[in-house]
Amino acid sequence: MVRPTARILAQGLAVVVVLFLAMLGTDFRTTPIDRPPPSGTPARAALGAFLGSDAGGVAAIDDFAAWLGVPVTVGHTYLPGNGWDDIEGPDWVVGPWSRWLRAAPGQAIDWARCYPGDDVVDIVGMDSYDQRPGSSFQDYIDQPGGLRAQAEFAAQHGKPISFPEWGLFDYGDDPQYVQGMHDWIASHDVVYQTITDYCPHRVWQCAGHNPKASARYRALFGTGS
Repeated sequence: MVRPTARILAQGLAVVVVLFLAMLGTDFRTTPIDRPPPSGTPARAALGAFLGSDAGGVAAIDDFAAWLGVPVTVGHTYLPGNGWDDIEGPDWVVGPWSRWLRAAPGQAIDWARCYPGDDVVDIVGMDSYDQRPGSSFQDYIDQPGGLRAQAEFAAQHGKPISFPEWGLFDYGDDPQYVQGMHDWIASHDVVYQTITDYCPHRVWQCAGHNPKASARYRALFGTGS
C-alpha cells in the first residue's frame, strides 16, 4: 500500500514537499529552493527514522543511530496533538486539505490531477508499507499509484523521489520487503528515506520481534554488526 505524504524536515537539506492542492483550486506560492543532488544509492539517500509521535520518539534517534551504526540525518515526527483535529498550519494549507478530506475520505489521490506544478515541487514523496491488498514486493511496484507509478511520474517532471515513511505493517517479520525497498532505493533517484519503527511494526524497538527483518535492515542500511 502507498500513501501520499505532506512534509518533512531534513537536517542539512532545505526540503519542502508541497501538499497536492492544485485540484482544489488553491493559489499558493513557495520560495524556490535548490534541488539536492541525485542520490542513487542508500548511502547517498539521507536516512531517517520515525520512532514515535512525541518527544520520546525524537529523543530515541541517537540510540537508533548507535544501533544502526550510521548517521541518521532526517527528522520525522507528527504535528502537535493526537488526532486530525489537532493539525495546525496556515489556513491556505489546512483549509483546502480538510475540505478535500471530508469530500473524499479514504480515496486515493490522482497524481496528475493533484500535481500543483514543477515550479512549486522539489521532491515527489510517497509512503510505502507491506500492506494489503499487495502480498509481494512486485505487487507494490505494479499496483495503481505504486512504486513504479511514483518513479515514472517524478521522472516525467524531472524530480527526485523520497520515502518519508516506509516499513513493516501487515506481514510481520518480512525481510523480503526490507530487501525490496533497499534495492528499489538503490536503483532510483531517492533523496531521503525514513523507516517507520514503532510497536508492533518495527525493526529496532520491541526487542525480539521481527528478528529476520531487523537483521536484514541493519545489514543493508547500517553496519550490520
